[in-house]
Amino acid sequence: MDRCLFSKDLRNTDLRIPRVGVKSQPGGFLFSVGLSTYGTTDERGYTRIAEEDCPVIPTDKHSAKGNIYSDVPDRLPEEIMETLVSSGKVRIQRIISYSHASPEGFWYDQDENEWVLLTKGSAALKFDGKEELLLLRPGDWVDIPAHVRHRVEWTDPEDKTVWVGVFY
Repeated sequence: MDRCLFSKDLRNTDLRIPRVGVKSQPGGFLFSVGLSTYGTTDERGYTRIAEEDCPVIPTDKHSAKGNIYSDVPDRLPEEIMETLVSSGKVRIQRIISYSHASPEGFWYDQDENEWVLLTKGSAALKFDGKEELLLLRPGDWVDIPAHVRHRVEWTDPEDKTVWVGVFY
């Protein structure tokens, strides 16, 4: 199956090319957005990039595909929060941090429950009224009920921290 085919206009280029590829397939479209210095040109003159950089956009309500680690920027002046999927009262976000912390004196006090899985890096959370920090490493998760005040004390200063947050 073809993955992320680009128009023939991009054939045989060694430049940083826009990764805005779209290919129809059953159940959705393969797409990618960004810049690419990689990719190969096939015998038809189409440029391809790696499948993991081409999430599937659903055309119906039955399937979607993506990669939690794709398109992570090199520089992060601010924490990034992206909604991956949203339906009714459930929202799933990818959160990317790099040596970030909640501003001094700031506490999250959300109207929703939040389940968070740390997939890469490390972080420490502080809950209002508790002295100890909750240290999170890859694979650790925490379920935070609505209106439980909490803050991010720190995230990994050596590596990007990637979280999956489920708000319900």
